[in-house]
Amino acid sequence: MWNLRSSIACSTLVLLGAFCAGCGEKSQQPSENSAEASEPERQDGMTAVEIMQKVVAVYREADSYMDNAEYAEHFIRPTDGVMRQTPPTTLSVRLQRPNRFLITHMRTIIDAPPQGAIVASDGSRLEAVVTNLAPQRLRVDAPEVANLQTVAPDPILREALFPGPIPDIFPQLALLLPDGEKAPWPLEDPRALVLLPPKKIKTPSQDAIDCYRVQLRTDEGPQVMWIHKETFVFLRIEIANEKIQKHLYPDQEFTEFTWQFNFFDVAVDITTSKDMFRLPSLEGQNEEEMVDAFRQPPAEPEVEANPPEATEGAEQPADTEPSTDEAEQREE
Repeated sequence: MWNLRSSIACSTLVLLGAFCAGCGEKSQQPSENSAEASEPERQDGMTAVEIMQKVVAVYREADSYMDNAEYAEHFIRPTDGVMRQTPPTTLSVRLQRPNRFLITHMRTIIDAPPQGAIVASDGSRLEAVVTNLAPQRLRVDAPEVANLQTVAPDPILREALFPGPIPDIFPQLALLLPDGEKAPWPLEDPRALVLLPPKKIKTPSQDAIDCYRVQLRTDEGPQVMWIHKETFVFLRIEIANEKIQKHLYPDQEFTEFTWQFNFFDVAVDITTSKDMFRLPSLEGQNEEEMVDAFRQPPAEPEVEANPPEATEGAEQPADTEPSTDEAEQREE
């Protein structure tokens, strides 16, 4: 499901916790043979599938939407037992139907400017930048309708903005802009959804928020979605996948390793203005070249050299202590 890249944390989750604490009582303790025939667990009268159906409806029916988000790798090494995280990749989505949007994907680089892409449409004009192609700025007519194809019409822009399957990079965008008649990604296999005990998320700007937690089991591993109990929007998605972890870091051992999305300032059906969907100027790009298609820089001439004695190892997770915001967001 996840298109692996060392520069981006992808794929699927997490804690195989207690098998769901539901609110309803069971008439009898099910035996192993009768487990499949038992009634599904419920919280506030809803099953995991019904909760996820509400989530999908909120995103698909939203006239406007806004969020800020980030994801990072969180890990504990057996040598010290300390939770660390890599520098976060920042994401954001703004959408006003039918064709206004601003989508950002920027990867934090230590001691260097962030790298990634931004695309914006104010309804009349679409503009985009890819940081490693500066000073080019894409400028074309805005699409009539925003969908998963038209938000990134240039192939180079699309690769920079979505370096993997869109549900894996921008799960909220995949729900906001559905792909035809295809089932939304959380409901592709309703039987794979399991309720976990609800928990609270603390945020820097407000009190703890009550969340449903729904686990989605996939072939790549399970993922846990934290869902606001009142608004039914995502606040967190946790991913733990040993196969991907071993692929990225084959020479390292971890007692815990997860990818974690956190969504901040999520708002649905808000009042917007045209100015909210204009591409910002990036630092150090005063003399931009307007283009109707991005051009790759010319390839550097090959230089013959003796092969290295040892191959380069896998990219290592940064020894970065969790930020203050991360510490505050840990569940109670």
